[in-house]
Amino acid sequence: MKRTKITTRVIALILSVLTCLSITACAGPSGGPSSGKGDKNTTLIYIEHFGGGVGRVWLDDAIVRFKDLVKEKSYEEGKKGVSFDISSSTYTDTATMQSSGRNLYFDKVNNISNYIESGMIYPIDDIVKSVIEQKEGQDVTLESKLNDEYRGGMKGSDGKYYVLPHYEFYNGASYDMDLFENEGLYFADSNNGTEYTCELTGKTVYFINEDYRTKSVGNDGKSGTADDGMPTTLEEMVALCDYMKNEKEGLSAFVVSGNHVDYTHYFLLGLWGALSGYEEIRSTYTFDSNGKEIQWVSGYSDENLFAGVDTIKKPIVTKETIDSADEGWKTTKTLGKYYAMAFLQLALEKGWIDDRWESGTFMHSDAMNAFVMNGVGKLPKVASIMEGSYWYNEAKGYGNFQSYYDRYKREKNIGWFNFPTSFDKAVTSESNAREEALVASTTFAFINGNLLGKEEKKGVVDACKDFLKFLFTDKELVAFTETTGVRIAKTEYEVDLENSGLSTYQKSVLQLAQNTRVVLQEADNPTFKKSPTTFIHALESIGFSPEKNGRTYGTVIQAMQTAKMSAADCLDSVSISESKWISSYLQK
Repeated sequence: MKRTKITTRVIALILSVLTCLSITACAGPSGGPSSGKGDKNTTLIYIEHFGGGVGRVWLDDAIVRFKDLVKEKSYEEGKKGVSFDISSSTYTDTATMQSSGRNLYFDKVNNISNYIESGMIYPIDDIVKSVIEQKEGQDVTLESKLNDEYRGGMKGSDGKYYVLPHYEFYNGASYDMDLFENEGLYFADSNNGTEYTCELTGKTVYFINEDYRTKSVGNDGKSGTADDGMPTTLEEMVALCDYMKNEKEGLSAFVVSGNHVDYTHYFLLGLWGALSGYEEIRSTYTFDSNGKEIQWVSGYSDENLFAGVDTIKKPIVTKETIDSADEGWKTTKTLGKYYAMAFLQLALEKGWIDDRWESGTFMHSDAMNAFVMNGVGKLPKVASIMEGSYWYNEAKGYGNFQSYYDRYKREKNIGWFNFPTSFDKAVTSESNAREEALVASTTFAFINGNLLGKEEKKGVVDACKDFLKFLFTDKELVAFTETTGVRIAKTEYEVDLENSGLSTYQKSVLQLAQNTRVVLQEADNPTFKKSPTTFIHALESIGFSPEKNGRTYGTVIQAMQTAKMSAADCLDSVSISESKWISSYLQK
């Protein structure tokens, strides 16, 4: 069907609103100015690059290698090789793509299927199905490297590929391992160590101390692994934070940017995923629990979830399998999501979060510095930071770790905060071990659809396609991870972590991702594809934006602080009723 100019403008306007949901403000120090106009005797590729998270060093390095590879190739008559003009910013504007001069995008877009169906992205079926390298004498196509479960999300309704995955990062928190050791914050493996009775849970726990250093097993049930001493139940996590507050003067359990309190969404999503488990959290996108029972909140009792906290009630739970989108509304109110919100409410009410979160001038870079340099001089002690796993790369660029090294002549010892996987059933051995599911957020690479039908731009398109194919060779995939500390999403390749040159923290996160199942916030079904921004929990997220008295709050923590909404209020506000699901969301 012919697309009129009016239709195009309307689509662009709608997408400009939706794109607001995909923009994050994790300004990276490596986001630089345009690279210039390049050599007029080469084919020039204009790139729009999201500069937050992983920076652009990886891109600059890859460009050097690609330029050398194609220096004798002609994409346009009278020209040889390629040059690049890069716009690297944390506020990329994909909604105006059709009028943009940018050719190739590396960006965060939650509503990617809408972009594809509106003709804003160039089809790349040919390169995805083409051979891009050989391995052990066998041809390897780009498609063969893509995770089969998520290929549908890269395609349009015509079955053709339009986008490729870019990087993924994991939602959660990171903690100061040295602080945990020095302050005795790891759980002990038995009734030894420092005894602490938590009034909130009514249970007694034990922490390591100078006389007893043996840590409990973590979620994997094994001793000697990265999750040793970390909480395996939400009750243990509550006891840990309560212990910090009551027994460790001046120590805050968490720090988060006040300028971006939406970073608490990283924490909520990570905790939700761990508590729900893989099948339950995955069903919130696929609406299929794969034969496993999920638990969803059908009401609330009069009983307190935590002793003495009247504002947080025990949920009434229904267990059942979900096998179709007809029942998808139940996945918007899963038990794990409620528990995550309940914990955040408790942390807020009990003062477990560093109070600088209430200051709008406390930037994300300030939060990183507060965490890395915590306890240095007169700086407050902070046990962990609520952030996506990419934060390490940004903090490194800001010089936070160098500042720490200059002072102590040793590296900062940081670990991924292993979240609990049950409310009250502790892991004690391999016999009752549980998987700690990770929830990832992802980005995309794609070519501007405004190049379609322009014969004079064929050379530019071919150069863009060759560059994308180049980036998906094994060597470049590994180089990306070794430079950034994160993986290309939905793509199979191996990285030798021990010899990668990455930090202990980066290697531990990647190792965890290799040893567990990672849930990507994508699905190939009509209901999800119609309203992706409803189901994807990003920084500016409908699923984490409660409403009260006609006002929508951009974060759960702000709704709790300003509107005095409880975890139950928040869950009820952001969940979808059966009638609304049928009338507004369900697609057959």
